[in-house]
Amino acid sequence: MREKLNENENCDVLYSDEDKLDMDGDELFDPHFKPDFNPDLLTSVNYICHLFVVKKELLDKVGGFRAEYDGAQDYDFIFRCTENAEQICHIPKVLITGAATQTPQRATPRASFMPSQPVPVPLWTTIREWELRQKR
Repeated sequence: MREKLNENENCDVLYSDEDKLDMDGDELFDPHFKPDFNPDLLTSVNYICHLFVVKKELLDKVGGFRAEYDGAQDYDFIFRCTENAEQICHIPKVLITGAATQTPQRATPRASFMPSQPVPVPLWTTIREWELRQKR
């Protein structure tokens, strides 16, 4: 990620490909190889989803998650960011893996996502941390 950002100084938004890890933790499956940014496709489906990194200045401009979009807050946030971004960069490499989990409410596996490599925390701020600071 750092390399891609260093190559593209004007990159405001960065996203990567993703996959999932089975519930036994033995096998990767369901790779999601995403296209480069496509606004028409994004209006049909949230193909970006995870891993999505936003420059702090853009986060300050568009704001964090909005309560009225609970359940679709990621999609809303991605729309607002991409609409206001100068440059949107895609890393065509799996940088995040979702761990499949079974939940009582669902009969099908669900994935929770974690970076496939450690993310240096000072380089990014979670939206929740940002929102808490805005309220002070």
